[in-house]
Amino acid sequence: MARHERMIERYLNSEVEKLGGVTRKYTSPGRAGVADRLCFFPRGIFALVEVKIPRGKESETQKRERARMLELGHTAVVVFDKETVDEFLQNVF
Repeated sequence: MARHERMIERYLNSEVEKLGGVTRKYTSPGRAGVADRLCFFPRGIFALVEVKIPRGKESETQKRERARMLELGHTAVVVFDKETVDEFLQNVF
């Protein structure tokens, strides 16, 4: 993982914790395209978050997986920097 992605993941973790939530790193052996982080918030709010570098792009597999989660009614987002993390958290909480 690139240094920038680690920095954004740390920021995401700390901001979610400030809201009383937790994040978990997510991997799924045998299933490509899953989100990097699962975010659990108070009141049963849940989100899947993919962390990318600025100007980074989701793979086609990641796009399909995120679309499937959205179809199931879950929040699934891609964040690129502190601003998109903040925007995500304002929209979810």
